[in-house]
Amino acid sequence: YLEGIVKDKQTGFPLNGVSVKVLEEGKEDETYFDGAYKVGKIGGGELLAEFSLNGYKKKILTIDVIENQVHIEDVLLEKLETGSFVMNLSLQDGVSPSGASVYIYGENYEQEINLDSSGTLVRELPEGDYTVYVGRWGYANYCFNQTLDSLGDTVLIELTKGYYDDFSANQGWEVYSVHEDPIWERTQPIASYSSTTGMQHDPSEDATINDCNDWAFCTGINENFSASSTTVNWTNFLVSPEVEISSPNVDATISFFYWLGLSEQSNDTIKVGLIQGADTIYVKNYTSNDELLQWKEASFTIGNVLNSSSPFRFIVRVTDDLDPWNMVDFAIDEFSVVFSNSLDKTDQDCLESLNNGWMNYCENKEYFILNSIGQVVKIGYNDFIDLKGLESGVYIIKVKGYIPQKIYWNEEKW
Repeated sequence: YLEGIVKDKQTGFPLNGVSVKVLEEGKEDETYFDGAYKVGKIGGGELLAEFSLNGYKKKILTIDVIENQVHIEDVLLEKLETGSFVMNLSLQDGVSPSGASVYIYGENYEQEINLDSSGTLVRELPEGDYTVYVGRWGYANYCFNQTLDSLGDTVLIELTKGYYDDFSANQGWEVYSVHEDPIWERTQPIASYSSTTGMQHDPSEDATINDCNDWAFCTGINENFSASSTTVNWTNFLVSPEVEISSPNVDATISFFYWLGLSEQSNDTIKVGLIQGADTIYVKNYTSNDELLQWKEASFTIGNVLNSSSPFRFIVRVTDDLDPWNMVDFAIDEFSVVFSNSLDKTDQDCLESLNNGWMNYCENKEYFILNSIGQVVKIGYNDFIDLKGLESGVYIIKVKGYIPQKIYWNEEKW
């Protein structure tokens, strides 16, 4: 056992909210107003405990503990120098940014904040390097790196309209379980392995390197335990916020990447589908007959599933009914919804190719551009559509109200 009081090095006062974690065992505690902590490990030997609190330098304590004995060790944490961080967020279509999520991550500070209608965030942060993740449902996630010193920094951010989520920021997905706590988590993937076969069951990285810093929605990620301890038990659900359909003439294609980890000869099924009103319709099923242990891309069109233009939600159902017990793991990443007009129009040739871009002669000047995996890479409102600066590849130009057009760009000409 390791016990003691965590105090401010300068004042000697007890510190509240300090996270105390035994690194090799994954056991955790958190101090209250008295600063007291209690952790331990099975058996004796070297114990590594990490102490962290926003605004203070992290500290790792190495102690030799003896079985059935209590070692008392008070810990002093040193406060860091700070600077003022200011971020002003706006949305591409001028909608209020209220409810947008900002996650600030640094070596000695991390916090998730929901913005109000002003879109302004002001924080006094320790000096150092940060990654900031910004997201709101109905807009593409955004992330950036920032070095903060005592002079402070002000950053202006605008989110691009479109349903795209790489899970680097909290866009409001919900998790449920029919028994015990849900095992779904929005996290940075870390591989775990079967303690008997050595087989990997969780991804070691996210779907692609194109999104913000390796995030995904996963089941059972814990680097300190084997896959047999982090597997899904019972039934767990992952559900998106609502997706709005603008009119009955609009269809949408849902795209995503998934990771499937199942025991050999497993009889379990992972289901993916849509919720509309009181109806849940599953569109795709994944079993041990599908390709395992690698990121795969999937998509489907909602016009083949739903009969109305009412809002819908995306759902993933992951289960192990425990009869018999099997290892079941699943992950999802790079979720997107791309809309298209389901009716033919007489004026579909309103885009004209030029040497350095496209002229938009369509009645509607609002457009957006997607890459080959469905990510929104640019949105604008203009007579001229310019793709300079994008890498060579295949893109889709979508003018609102018109059928999308596929284009090929090699950085020099169309």
